[in-house]
Amino acid sequence: MATAAAATFLSAPRSDRHGARRVAVACSVPLKRVAPESLQAASGSLVGVPSRGTGDLGGPGAMEYLTAVLASKVYDVAVETPLERAGKLSERLGVDLRIKREDLQPVFSFKLRGAYNMMSKLSQEQLNNGVICSSAGNHAQGVALSARKLGCDAIIVMPVTTPEIKWRSVERLGATVILKGDSYDEAQSYAKLRCQEEGRTFIPPFDHPDIIAGQGTVGMEIVHQLQGPLHAIFVPVGGGGLIAGIAAYVKRVRPEVKIIGVEPSDANAMALSLCHGQRVMLKHAGGFANGVAVKVVGKETFRLCQNFVDGIVLVSQDAICASIKDMFEENRNIPEPSGALALAGAEAYCKYYGLKGETVVAISSGANMNFDTLRLVAELPDVGRKPEAVLATFLPEEQGSFKKFAELFGRMNITGFKHICDSHGKEALVLHSGSDNVGDERAKAKLVAAGADGLECEDSYRPYREGGKLLAWLGICMGTTTGIFNLMTAGLGLYVKAQHPSAHPLVVACWEALPLTMVRVVLVSSLGATLALVILLMYASMKMTLQGGSPSGSA
Repeated sequence: MATAAAATFLSAPRSDRHGARRVAVACSVPLKRVAPESLQAASGSLVGVPSRGTGDLGGPGAMEYLTAVLASKVYDVAVETPLERAGKLSERLGVDLRIKREDLQPVFSFKLRGAYNMMSKLSQEQLNNGVICSSAGNHAQGVALSARKLGCDAIIVMPVTTPEIKWRSVERLGATVILKGDSYDEAQSYAKLRCQEEGRTFIPPFDHPDIIAGQGTVGMEIVHQLQGPLHAIFVPVGGGGLIAGIAAYVKRVRPEVKIIGVEPSDANAMALSLCHGQRVMLKHAGGFANGVAVKVVGKETFRLCQNFVDGIVLVSQDAICASIKDMFEENRNIPEPSGALALAGAEAYCKYYGLKGETVVAISSGANMNFDTLRLVAELPDVGRKPEAVLATFLPEEQGSFKKFAELFGRMNITGFKHICDSHGKEALVLHSGSDNVGDERAKAKLVAAGADGLECEDSYRPYREGGKLLAWLGICMGTTTGIFNLMTAGLGLYVKAQHPSAHPLVVACWEALPLTMVRVVLVSSLGATLALVILLMYASMKMTLQGGSPSGSA
């Protein structure tokens, strides 16, 4: 029933479509609320695989979408983006990995396709009344550019938390930006209210047949650009518009190709909806990959995903950062977190299933990176690739707590340590990172805070390998001792210059460097500190004795 209704909706006149949508909204029931962490899966494994037969692939609505994709007018503003081979990643994974560069669109995102496809079908009267949308990023720019192309007025409602760089970009495209509400939901409610009051047309970000068909042109291009065997297409999933459009087209013309969605593990609305067999609402959604941070997927996009998608891969924030780094190393491009999502899923899938010799496509969906996010992205790639773990622990401000911390931390090389003290609190926040650059064995690390309350702090079971003992106290001693010897050797250098003014600078530098080098080499044990001090004093005393007398030097 729902499938047939959706097919009728796609081919119905526009006035009937809006009437059908109002009836659907009126008949809607509250969605089940679930937590994203309720779905756990190994990195790279498929979840939310729909239970369907092959007959569903030709169900009602598929041919209508195929026709709509072929008839789309998106190329009035969009470009056919290249399908590039990722040579370094292909060699590392043992597959032929291709990247669909949707980040090369005029607004650096695929969102332009769906927005223009819907707006190009509006009547002249609707264009004269203007359009409105709510968005915190890429959809806003797509609507703004489409409105400028079609000569209509556009209002974009964005949350007040939207970075200035994003809403300034929308303004430069000619749209009117209104900052309203602290969240996307509040911005959307205001946009729909303005839509009713002013008679504008609301342009949804994903749940509309014309939006879906416009995004489906990405799949059409991939089929035309890659004629040989193709194992799977990996698609980032937020509300589901992109994957629904690609799947509806590709499954009609090349049904053997797998369509696999990729979601962040903390924003997995589509995966959970497929697992429950109905749309659900997330209690909360992670905002790191804000382009796909959606609590509820679209009604029509969910129906299409049930019919055509082969499953969902969940990836962590660390894996996304690692894939951003991979993209940069591959072609010096920096995608936004949601833009690197599909690549992270493709890498995880190939590793989990041991895929070799196959051709896979990952869609780089956008490159509107918030500059403030770059620092975090730069710190986490090594964690995503597993040689380093970044942890946080609450350390009681009492004697002996650091020693207890060191004992609990176990075998791991410390690469960073930051102690954040609260003068009014009983605990301090300790941010620390550890590398696993020795050996190949992996294990699960678990830290238990030394506080009386017994709170636990885990590192999400990130692996570590056999490494050196944590000797933080030795590091502090070495730093202090080295600082003292820096002053002593600097003084020794000044003494040499005073006694021998014409001495070559290199000789003086050697006099300063040699004792300090000896100290740093010897300071690897507790006995070494004493030995180093004795050797340094003997060395200085001998040199001063031998050079005593006339200050004439080499005169």
